[in-house]
Amino acid sequence: MRRRFWCAERCTRHQLTSCARQMEPSISVASILIKSILSAIWSLLKKPLEFVTQVVFRSAYEASTLYRSHRDMKALCRRQLGGCLAYSVNWRKIFLGMEQQHCTVWIKANEGRSFKRVTLCITAKLEKLHYQSTVFFYDVGETPIVAAIPSIPLRQVDVRGGMVHVPYESVWIELKELVAQDDISMPLTGSVTDFGYPLDNLEAVMGLCKSDVFRWGQWWNLDFLESEKHEIRVKYRCLALDRQMRGLTRAHAWYSFLIWLSKRNWFLEVCFWSKNLFTARHLRRTLEAYLRGSS
Repeated sequence: MRRRFWCAERCTRHQLTSCARQMEPSISVASILIKSILSAIWSLLKKPLEFVTQVVFRSAYEASTLYRSHRDMKALCRRQLGGCLAYSVNWRKIFLGMEQQHCTVWIKANEGRSFKRVTLCITAKLEKLHYQSTVFFYDVGETPIVAAIPSIPLRQVDVRGGMVHVPYESVWIELKELVAQDDISMPLTGSVTDFGYPLDNLEAVMGLCKSDVFRWGQWWNLDFLESEKHEIRVKYRCLALDRQMRGLTRAHAWYSFLIWLSKRNWFLEVCFWSKNLFTARHLRRTLEAYLRGSS
């Protein structure tokens, strides 16, 4: 009797295994068919969806990128070197709305000055590694001149294993030679050096917010847009504190609830985009106020 049951069970298992094997090709074909259908649907919808997102979001992207470009332009050639030159170094991949292939140095002579030749040594330093380039400039006047620094990599920051990894920690620039227009080399007293420490948007690196994004065939910077979202949280905290100090219990409870909601990204998205869809009305007003204040 046991042998009969064992044989029956073995036959049943064999039949189930055979059925499963026969079904495998059917499942694979069905899976491929579904993927093909979904891919075809996405291909049909991709361009219309891209057009819709441009109409809805592009104005806000433009305002945010304009803000960043204006700040970058104001920062060009703001640092002094030797009391006769102004310079700046860019190590970002996306700069002035364009993708850069190399780090660049911008230089110009101070007002009323001009030089036939200027030689700079630029060093990006890490504890156990230095990147260095020597750059020559000719006919340096009050118009900025830009040159690539090929041996210094663009600054790419990674977060791995809870640690921040950077290609270099500081950038040093040294004036090596200064030749006047009459071809006479001007004496340099001691070492004429300046240095700076790159600032990184670690929240963007960690994926907590957006910064430089490629969309609709070009690069955009969303730092200003993201900062305005953060301002929503700040606004609710200030309002809650104000109502608490004035003894308005219900109003304080309401704004405390909004503070709790503002910790959720979806709520911030709703608050921000409800004021900035299509024309970016609120964001552009803030941008205009910033431009008036900085002029």
